[in-house]
Amino acid sequence: MKKMTLLKLHSLVCCLFLLLAFASCEKDDETESVRFEIDCENSSIEGSFVQNAQMSSHNTFNLHYQGGGASAKVRAKEINGVYISEQSVELVADGSVKIPIEGKPIELGDFTLKIDVQINGKSYYCSQIFTVAEDTDPNAPITFTMDEKYNSINGLTEAVDIPFTVDPFMSSIVVENPVEGLNVKITIDKKTGNGVLTLTPGDSFIGGVLDLIVTFGVRTEVPVSITVSPFVNGDGTAEAPYEINSVELLKKVQYLSNKNFKLTENINLDGASWQPLGTEAAPFAGSFDGNGKTISGINITGTTNVALFGYTTAAAKISNLTISGSVTGTEYVAGLVAVNAGTITNCNAADMNVTGENYLSAIAAKNTGTITSSTPADILVFTNFPSLISEITTTVTKPLNYTPATAVATIVQQPENVTASISGASLVLTPQTGFISADMSVKVTLGKVASVEKAIKLFAEEQFDGGDGTAANPFLISKATQFSKIRDYADKNFKMTADVDLATLPEENKWAPIGTFSGTIDGGGYQVKNLTYASIATKGGIITNNTGNIKNIAFTGIDIKATAAFGVIVGDHNTGTIENVVVKGAVTSTHTGDILGGVVGEITGGQITNVYANLEIVTSCNMSGGIVGRAITAPSTISNCTSEGTLTITASRRQIAGILGRGQTGVVIKNCLSSMSINNTASGTNGVGGIFGANNNNDMRIDECMFTGKITNVFMCGGIAGVAANIRNCVVEGQGATIASAMITVGGSINTSSTGGIAGTGKKTMENCIVRDAAFTGVTTTSLPISGIVSTFQNDGFIKNSVVSNVLLNGTTVHGVAGTAANGGGTNANNYSSGVLYYEGGVASGYTPDNDAAGLDGAPKTSAELTQAFYQSLGFDFTTIWKWDAGKPVLRNVGYNGTISPTTLSLVRKR
Repeated sequence: MKKMTLLKLHSLVCCLFLLLAFASCEKDDETESVRFEIDCENSSIEGSFVQNAQMSSHNTFNLHYQGGGASAKVRAKEINGVYISEQSVELVADGSVKIPIEGKPIELGDFTLKIDVQINGKSYYCSQIFTVAEDTDPNAPITFTMDEKYNSINGLTEAVDIPFTVDPFMSSIVVENPVEGLNVKITIDKKTGNGVLTLTPGDSFIGGVLDLIVTFGVRTEVPVSITVSPFVNGDGTAEAPYEINSVELLKKVQYLSNKNFKLTENINLDGASWQPLGTEAAPFAGSFDGNGKTISGINITGTTNVALFGYTTAAAKISNLTISGSVTGTEYVAGLVAVNAGTITNCNAADMNVTGENYLSAIAAKNTGTITSSTPADILVFTNFPSLISEITTTVTKPLNYTPATAVATIVQQPENVTASISGASLVLTPQTGFISADMSVKVTLGKVASVEKAIKLFAEEQFDGGDGTAANPFLISKATQFSKIRDYADKNFKMTADVDLATLPEENKWAPIGTFSGTIDGGGYQVKNLTYASIATKGGIITNNTGNIKNIAFTGIDIKATAAFGVIVGDHNTGTIENVVVKGAVTSTHTGDILGGVVGEITGGQITNVYANLEIVTSCNMSGGIVGRAITAPSTISNCTSEGTLTITASRRQIAGILGRGQTGVVIKNCLSSMSINNTASGTNGVGGIFGANNNNDMRIDECMFTGKITNVFMCGGIAGVAANIRNCVVEGQGATIASAMITVGGSINTSSTGGIAGTGKKTMENCIVRDAAFTGVTTTSLPISGIVSTFQNDGFIKNSVVSNVLLNGTTVHGVAGTAANGGGTNANNYSSGVLYYEGGVASGYTPDNDAAGLDGAPKTSAELTQAFYQSLGFDFTTIWKWDAGKPVLRNVGYNGTISPTTLSLVRKR
């Protein structure tokens, strides 16, 4: 029996083969770059440096930077007894951090400390000069002199310079307790001790106590406290509210949401952009007394919850205020308060222009509080506004469904071939000769509160059974003609109320793919029957490009012949979700390029979950999968999917699998099951797996998946993957350890196959995997290993904590666990075999395997030793991933577990 003699040859041939077979594969850059730059100009050294005086906690390097978002190592080599010990700090985006400086200065003079900030092995430098002074009388006091009028500063809304003197002249002043939103700059003339403290308030400055510390060597520190406030009068209490007389002070309300305020002057915002006061996370909970004053020039544009005040709590009080200006948004748009739970008294918003889609008011768009003596307080609300009206064959009257009744509707855009008028709160439509369809729009006003133009589509024929296309009230579908109209409202929401048969569509309107879809199709558990194409060259059977949601639907009776890259249901799935979907039928691709998916051709983002596919697939293209052809670009997830049926490859192709053919991104395949029979009728097909075909060098994951089907006449193949990166908690289970029932058969003229029970080639981690009751066999000329888990490794590939049980391996070079030792920095460990049969040429070889849990054949175990406790010792999780059933580990959650019953759906084909 050949064993070690062929390993070197195998490694060489494997490497050469992979270079040829995957020359076109992309290689991902696995090193994540971080944008980072030191702002050395604004960085500084703080604290005093005195000869022979130990550094204190006030001696720091204040690092300012842009970028970040990573961990960094900071250090500075010793210079004149001063240094920074290496330490790790977290750098959030665009910020600053203080780094302690250590040591004891030795010589007098100026010195340069070179600070090294290291991120991902790359160094960034900043040099800072420090001056070492002499202290001839360490017991003397430090004196700091500042005019007493600066002890408390009110009305601080712009920068102020505070002069001071300090002795010794070389003293340092550091900020001990900063005030939010207040920038502090300290300059000292080291020759005279004269200095300036510059305080600059920012938008978020609301006042407080600024604590400073004056230091010099070992002398007793001198504390300095300055009370600062942007307000001239008031302390925010009910008895002494903050007084507001400027735009700058009005903006402070958002930072003091539980305080009390009073206007003392009229304020003109002068049309400047305004952010609502009070958010959902921090609603306004104080009191705001307008004092009979006016806030004018309001100009607010947003989406939802837009007003002068965004949110108020039950404790909030707003009174005696007049406002004017304009507010524009979508929902919950108001002049004064968007969402009010408090008390509004004696407020006037009659000169507020409010525009939006729904829930519009001059005072409060949503009110659960109390509004008294405030006008106008009515709320314009739309309930099921008719965005689509069909079956207009005679005069029809449709309510516009708005309140209050005092609002006035006006037709903005008149429809063609339809006479339209307003009667009360209803729309009256009379069709004219030649009317088929038309567009119109309506606007509703309530004083100066107005809706946006609301578009209405008009049709002579029936469109849908009901609904308006919103998420809350989707269009209802019970006929194939209605299903076909989805393309006309591709951003809307739909729900099926009955099975639809696409074969019933008239010849002139037979089914064609929807171009781009961004809404939601909820099948309600019903079927779309007989999706058929005699020849199709577009990407998707139902939708070409999907960014929406497709759920709770069964597609049956599929019969398709594709001539280009293709997905049976969706061509390109970019975002959104495909969920609880069943696909049954047959698809043939004569395309000689890339991509065929039983459900989706290519996924570039989003999720595919709870999908069941039972298909007869015949393909001549690369990257063919029972569920998805290729995953590329953005991370995506394929979970709880089941594929059954057959997948026949008619040419020499690569990247073929029961779930996903090709992965070029960090895709996650989880809890998927395939029992497909995969067969190559030509020769040379490689990169084949029961779950996944092959990937380039990325960090994709395959977790908790299972394969129970068959793979025939291919090479570089595995029960889970042909070539894959990370595989965990996966099972391959066959029909018995006999050649007649072989799960994987290497065929054709291939004599360099790499075949493994889990993977042909492993690129990274394989752990907690099980291969049982299966046979893997190759032609007699096969020279590369056939192994119970994995044949070969690349990158840092390794296998650990895995078990091969009752498996027959038939080939020239066979091993119980791995065909080669782990690659790169990986190490095989804790792998076991039980009842493995070693064959060559169809007969027992007499080969004696290694007894090494870290070796090629694993350590032997009897079937009686394969207990639950044994698997637990390998790290198998029997709480959330595995369960013990009938004497063996079984995955708790694998395959389709949706609410549609695939077994009750007939498999209709027209061939």
